[in-house]
Amino acid sequence: MSCENSDKRLIFVQTKNRSFSGLKKQSYCEKCGITFGAKKSLYVHVRKFHPAESRPISGNLICGICSEKFRLTVNLNEHLQNVHNIELKFSNENFYSEDDFLNWKEKTAKESVSSFTIKNSYFKEDGLKLTNYVCNRSGAANPELNRTRMMKASGSVKCGYTCPAMMAVSRRTIDQVTEISVQYQSVHVGHNLDAGKFRLTSGERSVLASSLELGIPMTKILDKTKEVFSPSKRFGLITRKDLYNVRRDFILKKDNLVQTSMKARKNNLEQTDHNLVIDGNQEIENETIVSTLHNVSLESERNDVLTALKNIERHVNNLTSIDKLRDAKKYVIALETLLGSSITTTNLSNSLAALPKGSNAPSNKNIKRQSVLVNKKKRAKQNRRQ
Repeated sequence: MSCENSDKRLIFVQTKNRSFSGLKKQSYCEKCGITFGAKKSLYVHVRKFHPAESRPISGNLICGICSEKFRLTVNLNEHLQNVHNIELKFSNENFYSEDDFLNWKEKTAKESVSSFTIKNSYFKEDGLKLTNYVCNRSGAANPELNRTRMMKASGSVKCGYTCPAMMAVSRRTIDQVTEISVQYQSVHVGHNLDAGKFRLTSGERSVLASSLELGIPMTKILDKTKEVFSPSKRFGLITRKDLYNVRRDFILKKDNLVQTSMKARKNNLEQTDHNLVIDGNQEIENETIVSTLHNVSLESERNDVLTALKNIERHVNNLTSIDKLRDAKKYVIALETLLGSSITTTNLSNSLAALPKGSNAPSNKNIKRQSVLVNKKKRAKQNRRQ
């Protein structure tokens, strides 16, 4: 397909229909009249051939102490060290796997109560890839005047200044071996180290998603997180909004995961010829237990189980009561028995019976109460007929 206004051939129709903003305004030198397509080319020309006419270019890197602006990070760092006597701490690290680097990065962020985001990433010669990470509080927010959405009540995470903390990461692959070199500057300037301005890690979000999937009320989860509150940890500052976001991302985002509506679950199980006994807000399957996570891959499920077991091990190590340890031992033995047996429709009830009965076990109290009310109504009808 070709454009009507030119001989240029277009691959997609969207490219043809895209609005044309017009030709870029060219810049020209006032001394010699040479035109340039980009302003930076004009600045280079003026500094080289007309140094007397060159004007300093204002930068967008703002000092967090005196608000002076700089064009280059090197100039800002020199200003902080020479003028404000701030000692910047640089260190070099080397890794040979992406997992090792990410684990070190997450550990460093937790210890320093900070977070780093990618500023830019580009390739150079010989397969060298450079990635620059900057502090997530660095920079200034520029909200639109006529925006549709309202601003956040807590405000932007940006502090309005340039924080010198950064990670310069270079990756080079030779003979299928990747070497990752990191230059890390750890000193933060221009903002406080506030854990509430950071995001939850993927591991913390997975733990919260598992708790929500088990049906634990949000109020209980919030109470438990408050018990481990620490001003330097994001996990202790969880709000109800965080739980809603986790539920949206881990559960409601996928079509065939846990269905919260009783009607939806009933229709789903009726299609698979399962008999339901519905009592109020409870439903019991008589034939077998249908997994609501049937679309999740086996490997993903296995990783989730292993993560849950690691969390259980951590909780067991923190127990100080012998009674709680004995209760935990019963559940672990029951779980081991359940996993060791081949779970079929025949022995499923026997395996589940091995689990200790607790307060969360389903009760038939409501069913008995309902049957008593039905019998009373029948007797009342018979008395009226007589």
